[in-house]
Amino acid sequence: MATEGRVTLSDVEERIRSLTEQASRSASAVRPAVPGVAGIAVAAVVVVAFVLGYRRGRRSSVLEITRL
Repeated sequence: MATEGRVTLSDVEERIRSLTEQASRSASAVRPAVPGVAGIAVAAVVVVAFVLGYRRGRRSSVLEITRL
């Protein structure tokens, strides 16, 4: 940093460069986990949709049997 207490353009550029390098390293570390998390989320949505559909289907069939 500047010794006089003033911020120079090179100080700002250095800080921004440092932050972008840190961000890219963090993103690279997280990237392998993204497909796994997405797969788990999709599987959870499918299971919830199946369970809700199954319950709704059971109720309507019980009503049909009751009407007969």
